[in-house]
Amino acid sequence: MKRMAVLVALAATLLAGGGAAAAAPVPGDVIVSDTIVAQAGPLYGGQLLTRCTIQVKASYSTEANPVAIRYSGTNRCSRSLYQGGQARLLTETRAIDDIAPAFRFALRQSGISQRLNEPVGRGLERIVQHHTTVFAPFGQIWKVVPEGCYGMNTPRLTCTLERPFLV
Repeated sequence: MKRMAVLVALAATLLAGGGAAAAAPVPGDVIVSDTIVAQAGPLYGGQLLTRCTIQVKASYSTEANPVAIRYSGTNRCSRSLYQGGQARLLTETRAIDDIAPAFRFALRQSGISQRLNEPVGRGLERIVQHHTTVFAPFGQIWKVVPEGCYGMNTPRLTCTLERPFLV
């Protein structure tokens, strides 16, 4: 029976788009995540010199009732940049359920906003959200701007990633 639970959790993780960047799931855990990549380069021509990976993620146990949700928003860049961000957990009506501590604007290569939410009941839809702003290095602009972000051809990139899931 335990092996079946592991297979179900693994299948749910793969179907939800998670697993590629996540560690192997703990038996009974469900992980949902989305990851995007933005790239910056010189104002005029040249190759892309700076890369940032931005991720939103939530996980919870299928064996608990009520369910505690661990959620996070993470930025990882190829060099230190001025950046800040914050993760939130929203209800299905988009009301704020919980807010993680922000990583404040500072010159850093990576930042994470994470929190363990108070338990919620099963059968509820939640949305994990990560809102972040990242400034390109001096003399560079964002040239590859993924969906959910704006700031193409400017030094300021602002992204809001959201991933709905059913508890």
